[in-house]
Amino acid sequence: MWTRKKKNRRVFAWISDTHAGKTTGLLNPATVLLRVRDDGSEEKWKPELSSTQRWLWPVFVNAIGELREYAKDDEIIVAHAGDITHGDKYGGIIPDTTREDQRTIAIDNMLPLVSLPTVKKVRFLTGTEVHVPNAAEVRVAARLRNRTGLDISAYHHARFDMGHDIVDGAHHGPHPGSRDWLRGNVALYYLKDCVYVDRREGKEPAIAYMRGHYHRYVNVPLHDEWAGNTQIRYVIVVPSLCGPDGFIRKVGKSPPILQAGIVALEFIDGYLTEVVAFKDKLDLRVEEEL
Repeated sequence: MWTRKKKNRRVFAWISDTHAGKTTGLLNPATVLLRVRDDGSEEKWKPELSSTQRWLWPVFVNAIGELREYAKDDEIIVAHAGDITHGDKYGGIIPDTTREDQRTIAIDNMLPLVSLPTVKKVRFLTGTEVHVPNAAEVRVAARLRNRTGLDISAYHHARFDMGHDIVDGAHHGPHPGSRDWLRGNVALYYLKDCVYVDRREGKEPAIAYMRGHYHRYVNVPLHDEWAGNTQIRYVIVVPSLCGPDGFIRKVGKSPPILQAGIVALEFIDGYLTEVVAFKDKLDLRVEEEL
């Protein structure tokens, strides 16, 4: 599908909200954990995937394949926009797992993506504290760096200079919208505010403000007219790689559709040239004929 070759090209790939350790979070089927037997000896075991996880993992693997085909031989930079683990404050945790197990699951989840041959840099952004206790992103970043030898770091909030355009990354951002036909309205006001704040601080506004947290894909452009020039800027809420639980069904007012995938930003000579989403969706409703 992607046949053209472009010079000085890099692809910035984003995922978010994998919630490792949650029964509906992303879970690599190859993950092996350790636990202690009654006699004190160690036992290796593999957590069983839930039905949601059995759907999520192939979606993730397929998205990675599409990303690799899209990037071809060009560099891929990987970013995770927060909530890499689920924490232990809320329910829905894989039985017999610990915080340390969640970080192990998180690393195994990331490996197929960061092991792509053209990936050299990986960045993690801090999620909601109750989901990433004890600085989970920093700890996962350190272990993954030691395991892969890649350039891996973690931050609360960062501005990434792509050579000309800037990408602003953080976990928390705009609500997707209270109605389907209002999707993106709140995000547009949020984007305008981000641009104005950067200008007031004497900084060049980002070409894209990347956010997570809300488990829904939102991509809103702004035609920014300034000093006689027009620039299209974006706010993008990255879809999650996690299914809903009781809390999400409550606060989301029973969302019928689950979206999951990877968002890729293409840069040529430092300029954003394309936004592509490799994603899939699942209707969560049971169809029954009575």
